[in-house]
Amino acid sequence: MPGKRRLSKTDPIFDCLGALDETNAFLALLSSRWPKSSNSSIIAWTKLKADLLLIGSWIASRDKSAIKLDILTKRVANMEKVIDEWEKDLPPLNNFLLPPDTEVAAISHLARSVSRRAERAYHRLNRKSTEISRYLNRLSDYLFICARAATSLAGRQEEIWQIN
Repeated sequence: MPGKRRLSKTDPIFDCLGALDETNAFLALLSSRWPKSSNSSIIAWTKLKADLLLIGSWIASRDKSAIKLDILTKRVANMEKVIDEWEKDLPPLNNFLLPPDTEVAAISHLARSVSRRAERAYHRLNRKSTEISRYLNRLSDYLFICARAATSLAGRQEEIWQIN
């Protein structure tokens, strides 16, 4: 019952909230498997999981003014900084990649694809916030770079997709 009101189980809000929950679950799995000795510039998984709950609360709330989204702007800047740092150490990407066969990179891609679903579901709602739009977009980009970094940390080469 988002916002203490009754809604149909088929209301689009539940697609969005469910995709946010799934993203959170994949972030938990990813954080449990992420190499502890790796890059210290990674954003704390707990912060990202808390952000998703904040976003879900805002979406479900009737009183949007009661929930402050300022932290999302800061987190987007942090994600962009980490993306830029990691991209310096990775080969330039000019093609699509095949999904990796390393566990952590694969989990990163699962989290990314579910976060994209959450983003699409959010945009179908009639609740607009620039902070949330930017955050969900950058989160999926961040998770993509996490997958690339995880492949590199595993000492593996990325597989470039080529048309047969």
